[in-house]
Formats: sequence, structure tokens, C-alpha cells
Amino acid sequence: MTRVLEPQGIETVVELRGALGDHSSRAVLREALGTVRHVSPKTLDYIDTLSETSTDAVDE
Repeated sequence: MTRVLEPQGIETVVELRGALGDHSSRAVLREALGTVRHVSPKTLDYIDTLSETSTDAVDE
């Protein structure tokens, strides 16, 4: 995952949150992370949760 994040200049949670919060970079970043072995859509959603980025999930 660091090989995906580092070239994009993402080194901190704040930078990750910013990248995931920007709709133009979010899709590209999620697609790139999805190419990492064993990273599934569920893992990507968990990264959103850890970085405090909102997802399409509905709170109950």
C-alpha cells in the first residue's frame, strides 16, 4: 500500500483523509489501492473509516 500512497505524496492520515475527501482523487486512489494484493472493497471501506472519511454507508 505504501507503494501506492508514497508516489502521490500521502504520508500521513491527514493527507490520506484529504485525498479521499477530494472526489477527483478519491476514485483514482481507491482504484490504485484496489490493485494491491489482498485489498478488497471491504478493506477500502475500512481505510475510509480509519481516516474518518465518510462513505456511502448508512448509520443505524
